[in-house]
Amino acid sequence: MELAWLVEDGGHSVVGPESSVAATSKALDKLRIDLAILDIRLTEETTFSVADRLDSRSIPYLFVTGVVAGLPDAYRTRPLIAKACPPQILLGWIGRLLDRDNTACDGAIEVLSAQPSPLQKSG
Repeated sequence: MELAWLVEDGGHSVVGPESSVAATSKALDKLRIDLAILDIRLTEETTFSVADRLDSRSIPYLFVTGVVAGLPDAYRTRPLIAKACPPQILLGWIGRLLDRDNTACDGAIEVLSAQPSPLQKSG
């Protein structure tokens, strides 16, 4: 939820967070999404199928994740931001991907909840 609040504080509308790939797919079917923020792992799932779906619909996205290693080659051209990055970095990327002033957004930004990953180190 903190990520959603940060994005809202940046002047954007947020739908989500969604906690599974299935819930995200349903949201994509029902809502107009201008940009997606994806965590790579949601519990035992990866969000690469969501990324593929966003690509097929020409919806920009970026990864904000604690799992920064092991990104498949197909996604290495996408922005990847480590969790706990400074807010201005995330908001700057959102503005670049939307190709507009990052203080306003007409549509919504999908935020997938940040679930602990088995690959993340604790502490």
